Amino acid sequence: MADVQHIHNQWRETSGTLTQEKEALQENRAPLAARSVAFKANKPAGLWGKLTYAFTKATKIAAVDRKVRKLDTQIAGKDFALRQVAAETYRQLGELSLEKMQDGDTLRKNYQEMQTTRAKTDVAAKAVAVAIKQSKDASDFELFDMASNNIGISMLSYLETDEAAQNIKAVGEALTDLNKHLRTAEKLDPTISAALQSDNNLDLFVDVVSEFAGIFTSYSNMKKLDEAVSKMTPVQTSLQELGDEVNKSLRHIQTVAIQAVQKQHPDVVTAVQSLQQHLPHDAVSALKSGPRAFKL
Repeated sequence: MADVQHIHNQWRETSGTLTQEKEALQENRAPLAARSVAFKANKPAGLWGKLTYAFTKATKIAAVDRKVRKLDTQIAGKDFALRQVAAETYRQLGELSLEKMQDGDTLRKNYQEMQTTRAKTDVAAKAVAVAIKQSKDASDFELFDMASNNIGISMLSYLETDEAAQNIKAVGEALTDLNKHLRTAEKLDPTISAALQSDNNLDLFVDVVSEFAGIFTSYSNMKKLDEAVSKMTPVQTSLQELGDEVNKSLRHIQTVAIQAVQKQHPDVVTAVQSLQQHLPHDAVSALKSGPRAFKL
C-alpha cells in the first residue's frame, strides 16, 4: 500500500509543525503564569500592604493574566488543529484500507450511504443555521418597522422577511430530502438507521410558516419569525446529534477496514499508532477491541 507512507509523512510534517508551535507558546506562557501564581500566593497583611497589592494587581498582574489567557487560547487552538489533522489522516488511512479490503463490498456500500447521509445532514444543518440567523434579523427589522412608521423601513422589513421565508422553505426542502434518504437507507440496511438514531423529530418542521402577511403587519410577521426560530432551534440540535452519530459510524467503518488489512500492510499500524493520542475516544476504543485489536 504505497500511499500509506505518503499519508504518514504528511501527518508527521504537519503534526510536527503544530507541536513545535504549541511548545513555543507553552514556553512563553510558563514564566508569565509562574509570576502571576507567585504574586497571588503572597498576599500581604495590613492596610498599606493590601493597597499596594491591589494597585500592583490592577496595573501589572492583570496584564500578565490577560497574556496568559491569550496564550491558553492559542495553545488550545493548536490542540484542536492537531485533532482535526489526526482525524483527517485517520479518514484517509481508513478509506485507503477500505479500498484494499478483500470481501469488503457490503462495508464499502454502507460507507457510501453514510457519506451521503453526512453530506445531506451538512446541507440541512447549514440551511437551518442560515434560516435562524435570517429569521432573527428579520424579526428585529419588523420590530424596528413597528417603531418607525416609515414606508422605506417597511419596504426593507418586508424584503428581509421575504428572504427569511425563502430560507425557511429551503430548510423544509433539505429536511425532507434528508428524511427521504434515511428511510431509503433503512430499507437497504436496517442497522444504518438504528446506528444513526434516525427516529428523530426532523420532520416536525414542515408547517412552521406558510405565508407572511406582508407590509404593515409587522407584529404578525414578528410572531411567525420568532415561532420559526423556536421550532428550528431543536431541529438544529437534532442535526448536530445526527452528524455526530454519522461521524462515529464512518470512523467505525474506517476502523474495521484498518484492522482488516493490518497484517498485509503493517505500515498502516505504524501510521495509526502515531495518531492515537489525538484521535477521538471512540476510534481508539474500537481499535483496541475485537479479534483484530491493535496494540496501542
